[in-house]
Amino acid sequence: MNPGVEFIRDEDENIVSIQLLNEDAEIVAADLELEGLRYKVALAEFLDAAIETGYIDVDSDENVITVTADDEAVQEERKADVEVILSTSLCLLRPQSSNKHPHTG
Repeated sequence: MNPGVEFIRDEDENIVSIQLLNEDAEIVAADLELEGLRYKVALAEFLDAAIETGYIDVDSDENVITVTADDEAVQEERKADVEVILSTSLCLLRPQSSNKHPHTG
């Protein structure tokens, strides 16, 4: 997805700040209050907003989301978080016959 965002978390997985890296991210996050939320809750809200604003197409299997972290193990965990949250959101929005999964990299 084109919106770039960094979630800054504390040791308890609460969002202490977010960095919106481009205008698309500002559009997605325009009505969101993510600071103070648990990481997975904030991630789910951001992904849902990306769907609502059209940056993630629920009818396409061509959505690509890139996840980066300083630590490879953490990066893999965060990729799994995105896949689970996004798959759940997409399953709720798509007809049962077309449950496609997003590609994460």
